[in-house]
Amino acid sequence: MNSKDATFTYTSNRDHVTFECSLDSSPFSDCPLEGQDYSDLADGQHTFQVRARDAGNNEDLSPATRTWTVDTTAPSTPAITDPADNSFDTDGNFTVSGTADAGSTVRLFEGSASGDTTQVNASGQWSIDLWGVTQGSHTYTAKATDAAGNTSEASAPMTVTVSLADTVKPSVVGMDPLASAPGVLRGTNVTATFSEDMKGTTVTRTTFKAVRKGTTTAIGAAVSYDPATKKATLDPNRSLVAGATYKATVTKGATDLAGNALDQNPTLAGLQPKTWSFTVKR
Repeated sequence: MNSKDATFTYTSNRDHVTFECSLDSSPFSDCPLEGQDYSDLADGQHTFQVRARDAGNNEDLSPATRTWTVDTTAPSTPAITDPADNSFDTDGNFTVSGTADAGSTVRLFEGSASGDTTQVNASGQWSIDLWGVTQGSHTYTAKATDAAGNTSEASAPMTVTVSLADTVKPSVVGMDPLASAPGVLRGTNVTATFSEDMKGTTVTRTTFKAVRKGTTTAIGAAVSYDPATKKATLDPNRSLVAGATYKATVTKGATDLAGNALDQNPTLAGLQPKTWSFTVKR
C-alpha cells in the first residue's frame, strides 16, 4: 500500500472483552475497542497483532495477525530513448520506447492527454506503438507507476513532427571543390550543399567521406553540418597528398528532416552514391 497510515478494526466472539495490540513485535498494550490507528509509518514491512482479554483476565493465546508493506516511494522517472527528440516521421506510424523500473507500468502522455500503457519488462525496457498520428508536431512524456500505485515524475519531453506530405528525397546541389577540379590546395575543405535542410546526426564521417584514388579507406577527417547554409563540411586537416586524386562521396545514409534518404544520383535513378573527384595541387 502507498499510505503511511493504517486503521485496524477487530471483534471478539465473547462479550465484555478488552483488546491489546502490538505493532512490529512491540509489547502488547491496551488499544481502543473501536479500532487502532497508526500514522507516519516507515516504508517497509509491518506486522499488526491484536488479542482479546476477558473479564476474568484470560487472554487470547492466538492473536490475530496482519502483515503488510508500506511503499510510498515513487519509481524512477522513465526515459524515452526512441525516437530521438525533434524527430520527423512521414507516415504517422511509429514506436515510442524507453527505459523504466522493471515491473512498473508506463503510461504515455501527449501534452496533458493520457495515452496507452505498457508493462516494463525485466530488463527495464518498454515500448508503445502509435498508429495514425496526425500531421504536425506531437510532444510526448511518460510516467511510471509501481505495484503500490506510486507514480513517478514525467520524463523529459520528446517531440516528433509528422510530415505526411514530405516524400521528396534531398539531393546534393553544390560541391566544393568542383567535380574534376585540378590544383586543389592540400588544406582545402570539401563541402556538399544540399537541396534542403538535413538531419544533422545523419551527416557524419560514415555518410560523407573522401577516399584517395587507388585505396578503399576514407581519409581521417572531421565532418560537420550547418543547417543555416544546408552545407556539410569535411575538414581533412591537411592530410591530402600533393598530386593525388580523391573521390568524395555522400551516401543515402544522409537524410532530410522528414527521414527521406538522399537521392544519391538523380540521373541514375539513385543507383550510385553521389560522388565527385578532384586532384590536389603538386
